[in-house]
Amino acid sequence: MAEYLAKKNPNSKTRISITTKCSSLLKQHRTRLSILRRCASATMLYPYPERERSKEE
Repeated sequence: MAEYLAKKNPNSKTRISITTKCSSLLKQHRTRLSILRRCASATMLYPYPERERSKEE
């Protein structure tokens, strides 16, 4: 589809580059969010010794 637009409209290069940039930024954002989600879940599920001691008392 992008190749078709580039052939049809000579000014479409800017549209293609904007689309490429947006998709690249979106991919980076998704990656960062997934890393943060993993870190948060690992931190929440990590068995801290302080938690274990407080449960025993």
